[in-house]
Amino acid sequence: VEQASDTVPPDTVIDQDPASGVRVDEGSSVTLTISTGSSTVQVPDVKDMTREQAEAELKKAGLTVAGTKSVDNAEIDKDKVAGTDPKATKSVAKGSGVTLLISSGMVDVPDVTGKSLTEAQAILNDLNLNVNVVPEPSDQPVGTVIRQEPAKGEKLQRGSGNVTLHVAAAQASPPPTEVPPTDTPSDGASP
Repeated sequence: VEQASDTVPPDTVIDQDPASGVRVDEGSSVTLTISTGSSTVQVPDVKDMTREQAEAELKKAGLTVAGTKSVDNAEIDKDKVAGTDPKATKSVAKGSGVTLLISSGMVDVPDVTGKSLTEAQAILNDLNLNVNVVPEPSDQPVGTVIRQEPAKGEKLQRGSGNVTLHVAAAQASPPPTEVPPTDTPSDGASP
């Protein structure tokens, strides 16, 4: 007979029937209860692994893959594990199913309008997005992002998505106006 035990290691006898010291007839049956180990295990951290690597780690921990779910994640490459449900380090019953959260590689574009070019580039670079800059005459302070393409909330592929920032440049000076010549002589002589 097998039985889970949080205190007795696997493959160790927990109990026997009849108990030790009891006389029995030769050839009688003795039932041994063998520990299968702890009835709970911790979900391992499989973040940033491939699906196959994660499945192997879960199996080693005595867990199964209940399925997968695609999630957007700015930090994890496409097709890598971004997390699990239940979360890593949570105690669960041995044999439980764990859902693998697989990164779609997509990120939501944030709104960087009104920010300085330096700040906007830092935000977009942190999301592993490429930045194109288009200077545009504006009455906004020079270097301020006045609009962006694509807009906030649209999804782009991490690592290859492009965001175009239209950045305030100095206003073009108006062309100089010509002063018409005067009819008065300049040498001071009168006719």
